[in-house]
Amino acid sequence: MLWLIENRALLPGITTVSRLVTEVRREGLAAINRALVEVAPPHMRGELVATLTVPEGKKVSVLE
Repeated sequence: MLWLIENRALLPGITTVSRLVTEVRREGLAAINRALVEVAPPHMRGELVATLTVPEGKKVSVLE
């Protein structure tokens, strides 16, 4: 990023670049999630979701 600024190769502002990077990351993560859901057996999906549930009296899920 610094090289781009020093060499005046970066035309959009930092906020624009930041938004673009965030959007690309979000789309990439969504694609990975879709691919994993497609190959995971239904019983495994339920087990994975259950690891995210925070038990009563606890502050974090089993996964954490």
